[in-house]
Amino acid sequence: LRVTKALGSKAYELVRVSVVTRRGEPVPLLVGQGFDYSAPFKYRWTGETLHTSLVHVAPGAPSDLDVAGTRVSIRLPFAGEGVVGLLIADPCVRYSSITTLVACVYGTKYQLAQRLPRLLDAFVGGEASDLSYWGVLGDDLYDRTGEATRAFFDDLSVRTKSKLLLTVPGNHDFWVLGTPKAATTWDQFGNGFMQWYAQDTVAAREVMPGDSAPPFNFSIDPDEGRRKQNPSGGKITALENTFWYNRIGNVGFIGFSGAHPFRSTEPLLQEA
Repeated sequence: LRVTKALGSKAYELVRVSVVTRRGEPVPLLVGQGFDYSAPFKYRWTGETLHTSLVHVAPGAPSDLDVAGTRVSIRLPFAGEGVVGLLIADPCVRYSSITTLVACVYGTKYQLAQRLPRLLDAFVGGEASDLSYWGVLGDDLYDRTGEATRAFFDDLSVRTKSKLLLTVPGNHDFWVLGTPKAATTWDQFGNGFMQWYAQDTVAAREVMPGDSAPPFNFSIDPDEGRRKQNPSGGKITALENTFWYNRIGNVGFIGFSGAHPFRSTEPLLQEA
């Protein structure tokens, strides 16, 4: 389960509700009906299927939804209301990739694979928590295959996952070794990231409630032009899949990728 704020150009009361299933699992329903968009992940993490819809919620009070048979309570603060959130970055757990096996010293020392979900459940999803949102500001688990991301989210409570989630891709979400110079066909190039976290980006600017169109720009195949015998190189996902802006209460947010050139990002910053 992921709950994210709709793009800032859309109505304030819209949120995006998303569920990811594995191949062979039952198709989930949202309030007794199918999700607007349901399709297997494209290009990377292709054993996963995304189900996502834009949903109207009433600001200021909990909105209860039946999501895949589970009661989910979503609270969107009033526009202008004071809010509190929790932001982390570069969460490093030993089971996630070759990078963390080599460099994640504190992942083992502090048992982050076990303790970080418990901390998030306490601060974000706890009964007494007044947090309105939480976020991961890049290098989300240093995950190349999607297995670590699924394991981590499976360990979070529904209450935590029901809070609004903000995230942006870091360099390791494109290339597991952190640089395009070390890119290989085994990297995700932001494709697994964008479909798992399902932020409502500018790629979904024209997608409204009830639309079955994909909320992503799939025009860039990361493997296009690569010779089969050469695993090196690859293309990162389109800029539009990584840029978003929105507002939660009295706080405005702009999320973007440092992997794309500033000259390409600047018009979107001006729009935001």
